[in-house]
Amino acid sequence: MALYPLFADLRGLPVLVVGGGPVAQRKVVRLLAAGAVVTVGAPVLTADLDEWAKTGRIARRIGRFEDGWLDGQWLAIAASDDHALNRAVAAAGHGRRVFVNAVDDAQFSRFHVPTVIDRVPVQVA
Repeated sequence: MALYPLFADLRGLPVLVVGGGPVAQRKVVRLLAAGAVVTVGAPVLTADLDEWAKTGRIARRIGRFEDGWLDGQWLAIAASDDHALNRAVAAAGHGRRVFVNAVDDAQFSRFHVPTVIDRVPVQVA
């Protein structure tokens, strides 16, 4: 698979994370650090994600994923523990020309999130 390496400037841009567990939370932490405006969609969230939603640090969509959640998003991460759901998010994103990363499913991902070593001022991914 030929991939084009890039770093994305997400400052102020809307990004959707589907899933409310620990994996989703790790993705949200990195997205917030990059300045993204994050919406998390899931029936249930970790305690931290729930608190961040209550305080306005992130937006929240309650319930099961719907294709319309992708409207207006620049990027999406499917980070649920349900592989079929992650693939559905990826397929919906591809149809809307939204780049989607399906966690642990490279075949259905349009971008990949590498391991990052951040030693300010140097960042290696």
